[in-house]
Amino acid sequence: MLTAKQILDRGIVFLTDEAKDKYQVELKPAQAGIDLHMVSCSKIKRDSFGIIYDDTAKDENGKPLKTKIAETEICKPVKEPLSAIPEKDAQYWILDEGEYEIGFAEGCNFDAMSVGKIVHRSSVRRNGCEINSPLWDPGFHTNEMGTFLSVKNKIKIYVGARVAQMIVFETKEEAEKYDGQYQNTGVLNGKH
Repeated sequence: MLTAKQILDRGIVFLTDEAKDKYQVELKPAQAGIDLHMVSCSKIKRDSFGIIYDDTAKDENGKPLKTKIAETEICKPVKEPLSAIPEKDAQYWILDEGEYEIGFAEGCNFDAMSVGKIVHRSSVRRNGCEINSPLWDPGFHTNEMGTFLSVKNKIKIYVGARVAQMIVFETKEEAEKYDGQYQNTGVLNGKH
């Protein structure tokens, strides 16, 4: 597993200048990962469903069918005045039980010798929630990382709160780089 310094030195996790300004966050290295700031949230609609096709599924033109993602509904944060800074508002979500797609201020750029996994911080798990991340493949790039949050107990999360860490593992040799339908896509504000 790579250290936070190795992750930053290789540019695997980054923060664009636009994201720094918009969300007022900085890269936050942990011991063996990089903390991720939650900046968007969409609830996966219960009455919607996705489709994962097998390798033989083709459209009418013979092209492989791409995965269909379940619909989401953007969760608007609530504003609350900060007493210490009257001209600035804090924003937060109150999330009921359910499944959520969450977005982070940070982006990633995996090289051919690295794979990643997003894990929840212990405070998230101690509050009855879990972050479930797929594997982040070699060669994957996006300016807006995101993953999935399972809420089992109602929770209040502030916009910009550090809820997860990206941890990175190095492969023994260069792997084939990702070239799938999610390359250069993010999940901010319900888009995927």
